[in-house]
Amino acid sequence: MTKELKDAEMYGIICKDRFDKLEALHKETLDLLRGKDGDPGVLDDMRAMKRGYRIVGSGVLFVIGAVVIQAVASLWGWLTKIL
Repeated sequence: MTKELKDAEMYGIICKDRFDKLEALHKETLDLLRGKDGDPGVLDDMRAMKRGYRIVGSGVLFVIGAVVIQAVASLWGWLTKIL
C-alpha cells in the first residue's frame, strides 16, 4: 500500500468486508430478538412471560388479601365472644 491511497479506497480494501460481516451478524441478532417471518422473537416471549407473572402476582395478592380478611374476621369474632 502506498500513502497516496485515499480514505475511500482504504475503506474498501481494509474495512468493507469486516463491516459487511458485522452488519450480517447484527441483522441476525435483531431477527432473533424481534422475530422473523411471523415467528415470535425473544422479545415477544419476554413480554408474554411478563404478562404471565403479572397475572400470577395479582392472583397471589388476591389470595393473601382473602386470607388476611378471613383471619381478621375470625379474630374479631373470637374477641367479641370473649369480651
